[in-house]
Amino acid sequence: MTGVIGLDLQHSRSMVVLREGEGVRTVLAPVGDGIRYAVPNACDDQGRWGSAAAEASLVSCGDPGSAPAAADLLCWRGSPWSEQFLRGLHGRLSGYLGQVAPTPRNGYQVVVSALTSSTASDGAPPPADLRKRCAAAGLTDVATVDPTDALLCRWLTEPDPGGTPWEASPAVVAVVCGETWTSAAAYRIEGGRVIRARTYPETVATGTGTWCTELALQVLARCRPGVPTTAVLALLDGVGEFATGLRVTDADRALEWSGPLADRMYAPLRLTRRELLARQEVRAASGTIAALVSRAVTALAVDGREAGRPLILVGGCGASWPFLGDALSSLGTVRQSSAPSRDLAAGAAWWPLLRTRFDTTWPTAATRPGASTGIPSSRSPERRTEPTHTRTPGHDDVPPWLRP
Repeated sequence: MTGVIGLDLQHSRSMVVLREGEGVRTVLAPVGDGIRYAVPNACDDQGRWGSAAAEASLVSCGDPGSAPAAADLLCWRGSPWSEQFLRGLHGRLSGYLGQVAPTPRNGYQVVVSALTSSTASDGAPPPADLRKRCAAAGLTDVATVDPTDALLCRWLTEPDPGGTPWEASPAVVAVVCGETWTSAAAYRIEGGRVIRARTYPETVATGTGTWCTELALQVLARCRPGVPTTAVLALLDGVGEFATGLRVTDADRALEWSGPLADRMYAPLRLTRRELLARQEVRAASGTIAALVSRAVTALAVDGREAGRPLILVGGCGASWPFLGDALSSLGTVRQSSAPSRDLAAGAAWWPLLRTRFDTTWPTAATRPGASTGIPSSRSPERRTEPTHTRTPGHDDVPPWLRP
C-alpha cells in the first residue's frame, strides 16, 4: 500500500489528508483544493470544484451594490455526499497524485470519517450507501470510521503532548465537534487494545457552525460599503483563525480582528473569551456538550469503580473554539491538537493501520446492570467489516504505547 487518504466531510467544508511512508518516515500532508486546505463543499456543471466553484457561485449571489448578507455566506454550499462533489474529489486526488487514480489497485486506500448513527448525521448516508456513492464517483473500496475512533487514532500515533504516558491514562473520552453535531465515546486502553463502551458513540445535534456565521456577520457589519461577495470565503477562513486565537488567549484579554476585511472596517472588532461565553447561545451549546461528555465519563466506570480523572481528547473543526475546552475542564484532563480541523482526516488516514486494535467493547451499566468481571477479553469482539486492503501492521509500525 502506497498511501492512505483520510476524509472529513463536514456541513460546508471538507478536509483531506494523505498519509504516505512507514514508521519514522511517515508523512501526513493536507491536500486541499489548490487554494485552501479546508475545501468548500461546492461544485458546478462547468467542472469547477471546491474554492473555484464556490467563488463562481458567489459572483451571482446577493446584491452587487450591498455587502454580503447572512444568506450569502453559504450560498455556494452543496452536499459533500453528492456524486458530483465526490467526482470532483476524485479528480482532485488524481491530479494531486500525478494523474494516478486513488484506488487500491494503484496502492491507495480511501477512508471516510462518517457518523454511523442517523442522529444529527447532517445528511450523511449510511456506510453501505456511502461506499456505493463513492464507487460511482470512481473512489472504489472506500472504508469508513466513526469520527470518535478517528480522533483517537490521530492521538494514538504520537506521544501525549502533556507528557502523560497512555498507560497512566487508560480511561479516555474522545469528543468530536463538527459544524452541526458533536459526538463523544468512552474508551479504555489496555494491553495494546482500545476498548470502547458498547452504547457509544453518542451524538447530539449541536455544533459550532452558527458561531462561525455570527462572527462573520459581526465583521461584515463593521465594514464600509463595497465589500464584494467573493470575499466571503477568505472571511470564513479568518473566522477559524480568530477562533484559534481566542483559544490560546487569556479569558479576559481582548483579541482584535486583524484578518480578511480588517482594512475595510470603520470600527475594530474586539472580543474576549469571557464575553463570548456569556452569550446565551454559547452557554446553551456548551451545556449540551458538557452533559454529553459527562455521560461518557460515567460510562467509564467498571465494576462500580470510578475510572479516575479521564483524559478528554477534543477535536474536529469545532474544537478551534475555546468554549469546549473551558466547559469540559472540570470533567477530566483536556487535550487538543494545534490543528483540530485536521484531526479527523488525519485519524482516518491512520485507521487501516490501527483498526485491529479496536477489537472489543465492554458493557456499561446502561446496557447490562449488575456486577461484571471487569473489562472483558476479546473472545467475542464486535469487529467492523469495512475493506482495508492493507498489509498486517508490523511491530515497528505500531506506536510503542500500543504494543502488547
